[in-house]
Amino acid sequence: MIGPPYRFEVRYDETIVRQAAWQFARRRLGGRWGVWCLVLLVSAVHVVLIVHSGEWTFVSAVLAALWIILIGLSLAGWLMHRQAAMRKLKALDAMRASLAFEESGVTMTSPLGSTHLVWAALEQVRVHERFWIVATAANSYFTLPLEGAPPAALDFARAKLGGRLS
Repeated sequence: MIGPPYRFEVRYDETIVRQAAWQFARRRLGGRWGVWCLVLLVSAVHVVLIVHSGEWTFVSAVLAALWIILIGLSLAGWLMHRQAAMRKLKALDAMRASLAFEESGVTMTSPLGSTHLVWAALEQVRVHERFWIVATAANSYFTLPLEGAPPAALDFARAKLGGRLS
C-alpha cells in the first residue's frame, strides 16, 4: 500500500453540487426535529380548536404567522446554500479540482486558488454515495466528489477523521 500524500483529481457537476447543498441545508435546518415536532403538535391542537370553535383567535393567527416564517426561513436557508454552491461551480470553469491527502491535512487546488486545511479543521464529514460533505464551520462546507478518489486515499482520510465521519 502506498502511503501519503495521496494526490488525485475530482470532477464536479451540477447534480452533485445541488444534492450536496440540499443535504447540507436539510441536515442543518432539519436537525432540530424536537422544535419542528413541538410546533407541529401545537399547530395540530390549534387547527382542531379552530375547526371546533369556528373562529380564529389571536394565538391561532400568531401560530400561522410563525409557521409561515419557519417554512420561509428554512426555504431561504436552502436556497442560499444552493445558490452559493452553484456560483462557485460556475466560477470553476473546468469543474475539476486537485486534492492531496497528507499527514498534516487536505490541500485543494483549482483554477480559483489553493487552500490547505489541517485535519482538525474539518468539523464533520457526512458520507453520501457519490460525495462527502465536509463541514469546516457551522454554516460552511465543501463538497468532495468521490469519483476519481483512490480507495486508499479515502481509507486514509477515514482514519484521520475518526469520529467526525458519519
